[in-house]
Amino acid sequence: MKNSDKRTYREIEFEVRAKGMGRFEWEITAPDDADVEVLGSVNGSRNQAVDECRAAIDAWLDKTA
Repeated sequence: MKNSDKRTYREIEFEVRAKGMGRFEWEITAPDDADVEVLGSVNGSRNQAVDECRAAIDAWLDKTA
């Protein structure tokens, strides 16, 4: 399993990192002036971290629309 995984969702880049013992962190690459939670962590699976990160991106983009 890779330790770090960079992806793009809705034209926003993000990264999910395995921290060990079923813990994952995600980080959104957002503009400096963006009003978005850019970090988060999940105890579970990489897929759960990706889902949580995508939800944060959705909420941010929907709020700015």
